[in-house]
Formats: sequence, structure tokens, C-alpha cells
Amino acid sequence: MSRDYHATEFIGRLAADPETKYTETNGTARTRFRVLVNEEWKDRNDKPQKHVENYTVVCFNGVAEACGNYLARGRRVFVRGRNRTHSYDGQDGKKRWVTEVIAETVQFLDRARGDEKGRSADESDRPAPGYPDNGVPSADEAPF
Repeated sequence: MSRDYHATEFIGRLAADPETKYTETNGTARTRFRVLVNEEWKDRNDKPQKHVENYTVVCFNGVAEACGNYLARGRRVFVRGRNRTHSYDGQDGKKRWVTEVIAETVQFLDRARGDEKGRSADESDRPAPGYPDNGVPSADEAPF
């Protein structure tokens, strides 16, 4: 076993509904989804700045099934995992590199729409300024 270790943690909102697939060999669940993390700060001149980071998250087995069944675009999640980089050949024949987060933990931080039982409103439920109702830009609106 290696003594090296790395981890990635973030909180953000799903940019699209998760996609779950099952392997043909043994039926292992694999769910993939994108999470957008909004960063805001003020520069030296006190001017507001924004940046949206885009993470592709992959999870397996029970975590994958739970994410596929209960998550949807706009839901807020905490993700902890490790980065994994791999390559593939693009349609143009050029090699492309992709870094994904292999999730070990995915915590759902808000309730699904329509599930209002025992819920109190807070700022995390309000859309971010300039974004659609669910607080997450669509793929066409996101700045990447």
C-alpha cells in the first residue's frame, strides 16, 4: 500500500442531472455528474470578482445508485474524493486529457424540490444572482 495520499473536497451545485450506467460484466453502478463551485472575492480595488469551477464527479456502487436516484440539476452537494486523470482519442484524432474526481463521499446538502417537510428556508436555497431559478447556470450560460 502506498503511503502517498491526496484528497479533493468541495461544495457546489449539480450542473445537470446525473447519468447512471451499469457495467455489462457484473452490473456495477457508475454515476457521473458535474458540480459547479462558485467563488466570489474582491480584488485590490474592492471590485467584486467571480469564478465558477467545474468538476466532473464519478462514483460507484451504492454511492452511485443513491446519487443517480436522488440527485438532480441544481441540488447542492458536498463531495470528497481523489483526482484521477486519463486520456482518450478525440474525434479529430488528437489525444485529450480529462481529470475527474472519484467520489468516496457525496453528501446531499438540501432537500429535493417538493420535499418541504421539516425544512426551513435559508440563503443557500436562493438562486445566485444572474443564474436561473435553481442557482446553477446551464451548460450554455456557464463561463467555461
